[in-house]
Amino acid sequence: MMDADIEISELDTAIKQMSNGKSPGIDGITVELYKHFWHEIRILVFEALKECIDKAELSPSMKHGLIILAPKSNKDKLFLDNWRPITLLCNDFKLLSHVFANRLKKGIGEIISETQSAFIKGRSIHSHIRLVLDMLDYNFLIPQTSLLLFLDFFKAFDTLEHSFLFRSLETFGFGPMFCKVISMFYNDIFSSVSLNVGSSPKIQIKRGIRQGCPVSPLLFNLAVELMSLFIKNFEDNIGIDILGRTFTISQFADDTLLFLKNKEVLPLVIEKISVFSKASGLTLNFKKCELMAIHNCNLDVIEGIPVKKEIKYLGVMITNNVVNREHSNFNSKIESMKKSLNHWLSRDLSILGRILLTKTEGISKLIYLSQALYTAPRVIKSVNSILFKFIWKNKTHYLRKFHMVKEYEHGGLRAIDFESLLGTFRIKWLKECLIKSHSIWYHIPNHIFKKIGGLDFVLRCDLDPCKIPLKVSNFHKQVLLFWKMMFTHNFSPHNSTLWNNRVVIINRKSLFKSDWYSQGIFFIHDLLDDNGFFLSYIDFISKYKVKITLKGYNKVCNAIPTGLLRIIQSSFSDLLSRPVVSLPSLKICNVDLLDYKCNNKLIYKELKRIITGDYKCYFLGDVETSVRDKAFTRYMAYPRGVASFSKV
Repeated sequence: MMDADIEISELDTAIKQMSNGKSPGIDGITVELYKHFWHEIRILVFEALKECIDKAELSPSMKHGLIILAPKSNKDKLFLDNWRPITLLCNDFKLLSHVFANRLKKGIGEIISETQSAFIKGRSIHSHIRLVLDMLDYNFLIPQTSLLLFLDFFKAFDTLEHSFLFRSLETFGFGPMFCKVISMFYNDIFSSVSLNVGSSPKIQIKRGIRQGCPVSPLLFNLAVELMSLFIKNFEDNIGIDILGRTFTISQFADDTLLFLKNKEVLPLVIEKISVFSKASGLTLNFKKCELMAIHNCNLDVIEGIPVKKEIKYLGVMITNNVVNREHSNFNSKIESMKKSLNHWLSRDLSILGRILLTKTEGISKLIYLSQALYTAPRVIKSVNSILFKFIWKNKTHYLRKFHMVKEYEHGGLRAIDFESLLGTFRIKWLKECLIKSHSIWYHIPNHIFKKIGGLDFVLRCDLDPCKIPLKVSNFHKQVLLFWKMMFTHNFSPHNSTLWNNRVVIINRKSLFKSDWYSQGIFFIHDLLDDNGFFLSYIDFISKYKVKITLKGYNKVCNAIPTGLLRIIQSSFSDLLSRPVVSLPSLKICNVDLLDYKCNNKLIYKELKRIITGDYKCYFLGDVETSVRDKAFTRYMAYPRGVASFSKV
């Protein structure tokens, strides 16, 4: 597949993928121009690109890049290191690059290990953040001497040696044709730097990848994957052993995190990375490398690398203290959101315009953080308050939030409810945890829930997250709370589980006994005989072969509420035979939780209905409306839409 000749259909796909509104390369030809005349020029472009491949030579304009410098956020612009070079390339080159990027995307997930998530479909940056937070939240599972080493490479994308990149392709077994094309992309290329007036003279590019080339990020992944393999295959194990699995490295592009079992392995790690640096050109920036102890550490510096209690990792402040974690991440974002919205208050905007701004200038600032971090009720309430006060310009709220969040066709204005959005993120995480149960990212939470029957079983129980007989992090407790909110209607007393049941409690905690569970005891029914009465102690021991004292057995039986027991017993008297019970299916709105149809849109809609109320439209009632009126209602075409409502 990688070595096959290019086909014109691949160019057709590539041109559709290219985004409008992007700056063109040195030739000035925009994507919009290519798309407008694509039917007329597609054959000509195809033949030209095919000739480039046959001759292994790009045209002069395809070799020439224009570098623009973009400042890094919250950095001093007086330092050159705080500017990011972006190379503007001609769109004919991007077309060809897109073709080979699309080919590479189809199989790169099988080559790159799951510890690298950047630029690979189906992998998420939030997995890396959650893994670190899980280690900190469940540090009782982690050895006392464990350390986290956050590495920073100096200008990683700009210093990668081309020779190392080409050898990486050969190492992974890419064919000669693909290697020849990639070599052509980087052979005898040059760039100019865009200045206030004109551009600089041409600069020969002998190392680094072009940030702006569609295939370059994937090529970078292949190169740094060799570092991952190099570190994972050290003769001495440097990683942290957690519950039978060794954690060594986590990568998101060049952002690299190493898990170290103790401080003694740190010199070995630095030495090995230095060897990799000599081969690849990627050099450690020791000024920005940092260490964090999973447990307490009395040292301030180890091997010249500072030990910190709070570190910014992938845009999130990481700290052991849960309260500080919330303040460090959310407080500044909420203030930024409030400040941004206040700038718009003096403008004469419609209510629809203000609702749009709550999405673009408001809640968008919190989406990234809220997907990985526990979000306290205080934060949820504060965010919703800021958003809806802005919508009503800090004046009287003429409509309840219940109506504001409804769809247009139900008389609402499609305002965002932050709590429903947050719940969608939590259920999304839950789905991923079930689907990828063997993944390194979900190893810790799956092990935690295995102590009470496993996550799949826990979700089928009528649970109260605050009463489960297990200490779980706030994030996972919040996941269970949102799941309970959506799944509560699927429970009935007749199929009540004995385990993780919110009403079957001892010392304010629900029950779980692993030896009983392994013998097939799931339901309260399993403790009853054919007449609906509790099995005698002798009969119970004889039937299930479990070890428990008479006092312990009676304690479990007495924990079952009398009212619940009588409801269950009534099902025995109404039937001629023993009733058959089963665990409920994991479904939302009659759609299987793991089905692709159970997407974020469905989850958000259902959560919004539960949190804010039903969708009964009090504004329109049951009056039939014309197609014209429905159209105006759906798309909120004011002021004519208002006139349509008045007719109704």
